[in-house]
Amino acid sequence: MFIHTALAGQWVIILAMLLWIKHPYREEKPVKNVIYWAIIMFITSGIHLYLVAIVYLFCFLNSFEVVIRDKKWKWPVISLITSFVVVIFNLYILGAFYGGVSAGAGGFGEFSSTLLTFFDAGNPDFAARILPNLPEGMYQFEGYGYLGFGMIILCIFAFIIRVNKKVKFSEAATDILRFRLLIVACVVFGIWAVIPNITIGESINEPSVRTLFSIPMPEFLVNLFSILRCNGRFIWPVCYSIFLGNLVYINHILESKEKAVTKKICTAGLILALLV
Repeated sequence: MFIHTALAGQWVIILAMLLWIKHPYREEKPVKNVIYWAIIMFITSGIHLYLVAIVYLFCFLNSFEVVIRDKKWKWPVISLITSFVVVIFNLYILGAFYGGVSAGAGGFGEFSSTLLTFFDAGNPDFAARILPNLPEGMYQFEGYGYLGFGMIILCIFAFIIRVNKKVKFSEAATDILRFRLLIVACVVFGIWAVIPNITIGESINEPSVRTLFSIPMPEFLVNLFSILRCNGRFIWPVCYSIFLGNLVYINHILESKEKAVTKKICTAGLILALLV
């Protein structure tokens, strides 16, 4: 993590996902939900602002789900406002608004993810890796989203089962609306992580990263986005969603009425992934 040790506090992302999926908004206990999110946002704002942005988006998803499902606005809006105020309050205590430092640091687009980040084992100095280090820009290590060879194996097993057994991924979800919102969130997170210069692989004629295309942006947008210039970090919740989705899907197969052979394949996939 070099000097960015606070970024290791990614457990708050998993906690936010857990809070949303396992303890979503309840009409009979709306205040409790507001308090939960206020607490996690207060804790997160004491760790790192990038984590605040990610966790707050999950807070938004929790509230947005209520608006779609129940057509009620009051408590979802209160939750979002309360969480925001708590963050600002804690940042004020910590001195975030002291002095005349600019909110943006420039360089937006240089700290992104590549389209191959899930399979990029990263820095060649890493001691333990199976897949090779793939070409990337100078600062694209910020968008490190390697799934790990074990999880890649599990993804392959899940895909094979999906194709052969026709068991849809959505069938493993306990709530289809929440499942769809998570998919949309991953798409948004993923797009944000790779823009504005979409890069992949290595050029044949030149040993450098190949830029497939660039999205032109006006200067005022670049300056605005520079507040969170290391956009590649937003690939992290996508990685955790893939981890979660694979495990839930495999578990669903194991608990279903599928044939014993299918369950054995799932078990073999889990064991192999854990061993790797």
